[in-house]
Amino acid sequence: MTRTYWLPSKHIDKLSQLPRFWDTEIEDPIDGKKEITVIDGHMGDISKTIERIRAFRKKLIKSGNDRLFEIVKTKNNRYSIEAKSTVATELERLYSSFSQIEKWVQRTHILAPYGRVFADTQRRIPIRWPDVKKPHLSEEEAQTHLNRLTRIINILTKRFKNPNVIRMESNFRRGPMQNFTSTLEFLDACAKMRSNVLMLRIDLQYERSKCPITQIRDHSNRPVEYFDYDEIMRHRERLTAEINKIYGNGLVGYVIKFELGYERGPHFHCLFILDAALHHKKDFHDYQIAGIWKDVTAGNGTYYCCKEDKYRWKIVGRRDMLDENTRIGLVFFAGYICTTETLLKPRVPSHHRLLTKGCITAPSAPNKVGRPPKARHADSLMNLDISERLKANLSPALKSHEAS
Repeated sequence: MTRTYWLPSKHIDKLSQLPRFWDTEIEDPIDGKKEITVIDGHMGDISKTIERIRAFRKKLIKSGNDRLFEIVKTKNNRYSIEAKSTVATELERLYSSFSQIEKWVQRTHILAPYGRVFADTQRRIPIRWPDVKKPHLSEEEAQTHLNRLTRIINILTKRFKNPNVIRMESNFRRGPMQNFTSTLEFLDACAKMRSNVLMLRIDLQYERSKCPITQIRDHSNRPVEYFDYDEIMRHRERLTAEINKIYGNGLVGYVIKFELGYERGPHFHCLFILDAALHHKKDFHDYQIAGIWKDVTAGNGTYYCCKEDKYRWKIVGRRDMLDENTRIGLVFFAGYICTTETLLKPRVPSHHRLLTKGCITAPSAPNKVGRPPKARHADSLMNLDISERLKANLSPALKSHEAS
């Protein structure tokens, strides 16, 4: 048995403290060895691996009937397997890296269809690359490995070309695309209500040992510990209710996205938009919202407040929502919270929404004293060039009829 922990190596001393859902027992299909694998990485590594599978699919289909591997004779009448193209090299990299995380990820997430095709093929035809790459194989061993590699390539090519798989991949992307579009429309509506705003970017999560847990039945009808999504979503509802109560008309709007990470567990990416005419101090409101989160989670919640001068996009602090740099930053933020779902989605009950938006305040009554302000307008966020590029990456329509 192999037990794989998704945990940075610097925390290796904490392995014994992890609850059951942070680890998974995987039966080694080759020789059944027992070992502990500590993976030094994070959720982004998994997403990048699935993105590489999509790129690999295109290269594999484009290569056609080209020979990817061949047997080469070495000294002393021995043989070795050599990769003849970059497609073959990429297959080796994917097989080696994906085998460590695939079963663990599928326990908590739904992979994109191309990722599932690769995972199914890997389970169907397991292969140990160190054995394949040995420089001194017998002719029989070399031919056995070559036949297995050829079979893997044939199965992947056939399934990647399957119209049903292409359609499933297109449908898998449709939800994130709709979320991206609706988020930009929502942010446009916020800009029309208030252009001078105070924006807060806060990540809300749980302490590792205090996340809400419940017992469910697995496929063998055994009780196992798992995340209590009902309780987690109730915490989100109580958070937004308390914020609405405290800020009232001073809250222009908010966007909250749920994600399941492998270092932070369940967490929320939040963007709160406040009326800058009523609220001025960013740090005060950061810690006020963080305090509400601590209260609704009975002290089990933690938080991270993004810094105005360190955040990657210019959307934190006091901003003009009609400013070009701010609008570009909002588009990037919308793409950031929606892109991951095109690769893998948390196994959350269907009645729970992963992305929530709300609380656009009504426009204030015009001030009739003095000269009226000059009307200002800005194009829709969807019309920006960067929106079109991000939309192309998300849109299923552009992927549903790829050359195959």
